[in-house]
Amino acid sequence: MIIKYITDKWLASIVVSSLLVSTGAYADSYTSIDFEVGRRSDDINFNIAGDINGNNPNILSELTWTGLRIRQAKVSVHHRSDKNSIVMISTSHGSIRSGSNQDSDYGGDYRTLEFSRSYNDTSGDDVVDREIGFGYQFDIYDSRSKNIAHLVPLVGYSYHEQNLRITNGNQVVQLFPTLVLQPFSGLNSTYQTVWDGKWIGLQLRFKSMVRQDRIYLFFKHHWPDYYAEGNWNLRTTFAHPKSFSHQASGTGDEFLIKWIENTTRVWALSMTVHFQQWNTAPGLDITYFSDGTAAATRLNGVEWQSTTFMLGVEVRI
Repeated sequence: MIIKYITDKWLASIVVSSLLVSTGAYADSYTSIDFEVGRRSDDINFNIAGDINGNNPNILSELTWTGLRIRQAKVSVHHRSDKNSIVMISTSHGSIRSGSNQDSDYGGDYRTLEFSRSYNDTSGDDVVDREIGFGYQFDIYDSRSKNIAHLVPLVGYSYHEQNLRITNGNQVVQLFPTLVLQPFSGLNSTYQTVWDGKWIGLQLRFKSMVRQDRIYLFFKHHWPDYYAEGNWNLRTTFAHPKSFSHQASGTGDEFLIKWIENTTRVWALSMTVHFQQWNTAPGLDITYFSDGTAAATRLNGVEWQSTTFMLGVEVRI
């Protein structure tokens, strides 16, 4: 994607600039670089209504991805100047190893009169996260416990992708009182999302002068724009590769806990637990048909939840 390429080049230039700044004349300035790997679990869902006003029915179609198992690698750069100004940037990439998908269609309001359901697999694509933040560090020193606390208000911009693929379709057939799965071939549909926008955050860091370990607590609130494109490859009446698009505005919250243990003055080990919850307000779903026409309906909303556990190495230069 063009946006992804531009973002990668932009972040690379900032990393180089941060490293150059850290070699300047200010003795109190420093730059740390974190290399982390770990596992992430995501759930994401969206549903649309039957018309632009949110009726006929109020939920026409709903897709849910659950238990997305992701292997993720992340690189972060943190620079503090001698004036206590802060620059933070990060880039991460994750590979989706497995997951499940449910696709349901309804004829009545509030998920009633379900006339179609399939259970499908999700694997093979990826997730991408990019972020930059600017802030100022306030230092608090306790002479009795010899602990230092740092309070860092921040503002920034973030960019997130989930590139989801649906394969191995199984249509649900109702044979009372049981459900039977009927496999169907050729399913290879995609749903690609982008969440990007500004955020504000507050980081609280505790550093022990005795043990030389640190604990980070980091909260961020986001105001992203949401955009997504889907390609339903088995729907012959839909256009390809762009069968529909979604647009909405949203909010997101992140909470991160990180523990760092210094092994030397340069190297440290880290462990991070990261929670995220994002959602959108009602937006717009536009379906593109193979005959060149298009139709709009209401996107009721999108929800995304994520939990990540990572281990890492930090180098300070």
